Amino acid sequence: MFHQAELIVLENSEANKLLTNFDSIHLLQPFFLKPRSLKEVSDEYKIPMSSYFYWIKKFLNFGLLVISEEKKRAGSSIKYYITPAKKILLKIDKDNSFMKKYYDSYSNKYDMNHKLTEQLMNSIKNRSKDLAILLRYTEQNNFHTNAVLLAGNETLNITFEMLEPEEPAFVGIWRDMRLSATDAKELQQRMVNLIYEYDKKVSPDGERLLIQTALVTVT
Repeated sequence: MFHQAELIVLENSEANKLLTNFDSIHLLQPFFLKPRSLKEVSDEYKIPMSSYFYWIKKFLNFGLLVISEEKKRAGSSIKYYITPAKKILLKIDKDNSFMKKYYDSYSNKYDMNHKLTEQLMNSIKNRSKDLAILLRYTEQNNFHTNAVLLAGNETLNITFEMLEPEEPAFVGIWRDMRLSATDAKELQQRMVNLIYEYDKKVSPDGERLLIQTALVTVT
């Protein structure tokens, strides 16, 4: 039986193209943890064996899969496949167009804007309050737009309304703000620390959440 390495580094331009195809990465995932046969993974993903084998051959050619073992049976043998290492580093060129495709592929796959809109509207459609968009300058002279609910003369910020226990875990915040260099780096650090803190709390039985975090400096 093949013994997985802890880490391998690959330089393969063809394999790199798979990184912008979310579906192909999804099909590689089951082979990281243990050897799997074609039938096992095709049954699990409900994909015809011929279609899955097309990708397995690609993964083998690119060095992303190896044959771990073959079990003999009457007339033929069953091959079990596994990734060559528990972690795979695919080196890429410093190419802006490639990284844009990489990030776009994940954004398109998750379609966060659609999911945010759908969940928000499902949550508020049974409320008697009207929905509005509030345009304003803050006391710090930042211009904000916020989705709000109207309650008489009061406006209720939807971001905070969604914090109520009966509401789903939902956050949709966009900001264009000016911060000092020190405060900007502090915000960056806190955002990163928060996401990685909750990475450690992941549970197979937990509620599935999609999280997208981004912060860029605009010149």
